[in-house]
Amino acid sequence: MTMKQEESPRQDLTFNQFKAILTFKGLHFSDETFEQNYNLRNNEGKYNYIAFLVSDQNDTSIKVVRFNGLTKAEFLSRKEFDGACIFKQMEEALDYSLNVLNIVQTNIVGKTRVDTPYFDSDAFREAWFNAVCHNLWVEKTPPAIYGFDDRVEIISHGLLKEGMTKEEFFNGVSKPVNEEFAKIFMQLDFMEQSGKGVPTVVAKYGKGVYHFGSSFIQCVLPYNILDKYKHDRLLGKSDTKNEDRTATNNATNNATKNLSKTEGQIMEIIREIPGVSISILAGKIGKDISTIKRAIKNLKEKGLIKRVGTTRTGHWEIIE
Repeated sequence: MTMKQEESPRQDLTFNQFKAILTFKGLHFSDETFEQNYNLRNNEGKYNYIAFLVSDQNDTSIKVVRFNGLTKAEFLSRKEFDGACIFKQMEEALDYSLNVLNIVQTNIVGKTRVDTPYFDSDAFREAWFNAVCHNLWVEKTPPAIYGFDDRVEIISHGLLKEGMTKEEFFNGVSKPVNEEFAKIFMQLDFMEQSGKGVPTVVAKYGKGVYHFGSSFIQCVLPYNILDKYKHDRLLGKSDTKNEDRTATNNATNNATKNLSKTEGQIMEIIREIPGVSISILAGKIGKDISTIKRAIKNLKEKGLIKRVGTTRTGHWEIIE
């Protein structure tokens, strides 16, 4: 059964968000031919699963999950995107992942500031959009993003289209599992007909980042961690040796200033990302916003941080 023939679980669908996205992308449409042009009905005249996903009533939940450590043994946080057109969910999950999972490491080389993210944003975007487009949606299991201490994983359910080889996959040969759905992706410029998505990922990371399971395709992007010590401190995982080093060399370390784990994590993130928002801090640390606000209040009262500028355009400064 294809997405075009699979009947939508609801027939009372509206498409305001989808139409708004089309308009934003500069694509013109006619209400009279809208449903036909985007293949939103099956042969029986019922709304199909494509229609359901692009509708305002789409209740599919896309999850971005963070785990503490290198396995799924300890859950840290989860962000769900649902109740919206699939393209809105997809972009929101992308933005959240790039803001929360993709920590930017800053180093000063001479007089030049060099920013190095944990993973390549373009490769991640291509891998994620491909996962959403080619997911086996008729099985009702959405793609997902999992963040670990050393990597980010993108899971797409389903396999390659029948007859397609792995070599064709790696070379960017276009044989979409969901043909009509893929056409919409291309019209919205989320994908190109040239099939550059997988080659973009492979050029950056190699073929080894793709894993083919019995019922899924997994893309694993390793983190480019420049300073393991700083990375562990950011996650609140400094070992005894590093803690001794911190106590000796860092006047603002947790032990000296009697910081909580959350306060210490906030300090480390602010050092790396001075313009970070409270909501992003909450996502990175895995705490709710009220907890982050209390910790920031404590840090201010201890004279360790200050806010420079407005809430919207300002930044944080560490008071050494």
